Amino acid sequence: MKKIGIIGGLGPLATVDFFNKIVINTNAANDQDNVPILIYNNPQIPDRTKSILYGGESPVNAIVHTAKVLENMGADFLAIPCNTSFYYYEQIVEQLRVPLLNMLDLTADYLVDKGLKNVCILGTEGTLKSRIYHDKLKDRNIDVVDIDENMTELLSYVIYDVVKKNDFNVDISNFKEKLKSIRDENNVDVFVLACTELPILFEHFGLDFNTVDPTLLLALESIRLSKRG
Repeated sequence: MKKIGIIGGLGPLATVDFFNKIVINTNAANDQDNVPILIYNNPQIPDRTKSILYGGESPVNAIVHTAKVLENMGADFLAIPCNTSFYYYEQIVEQLRVPLLNMLDLTADYLVDKGLKNVCILGTEGTLKSRIYHDKLKDRNIDVVDIDENMTELLSYVIYDVVKKNDFNVDISNFKEKLKSIRDENNVDVFVLACTELPILFEHFGLDFNTVDPTLLLALESIRLSKRG
């Protein structure tokens, strides 16, 4: 089987969630049936949103360094459980020797395959304002429901102050009510959890909405490629 290289630390809980999704979705009758995985959890990679929107340090060099460590360890292909980092996808892949799976393309193709036409993207401010998902979905004739600044701020709060700080003893009722309002007022077919912290949040709080989880899609594709050998 091919070795999966995980560029981790963006953030650490999201890396754990991705690793877990690979393991629990692998059809394994014993330890030896599981896929080989290399993980470099590098939390020192600069914040992607700060770089995209606020002049912060670019994460590209740190991501490429992390990828090269995994390449040298024998990774056959790479995965980044971080949606916002795909703003830099072309700058990253041109410096790599092995393939880097594109989580955004996997998600967009899944939405097309399932016939989902009216979607709402939930993610970091960097993902939303750079429109990296919007542009891919537009190319596939999928309508995207835009969210307002208040919802963008709520998303930043639950991503950075809840999941990234591992502080789940909070009240997110405002966030939940806003989701209901967006769904009902815009006939949203599905919310795309376009930040790898969001599946963790939705599971922890039992948020009952129709969602697509790019982390899971990336995990399933990683398993498929590894098993293909």
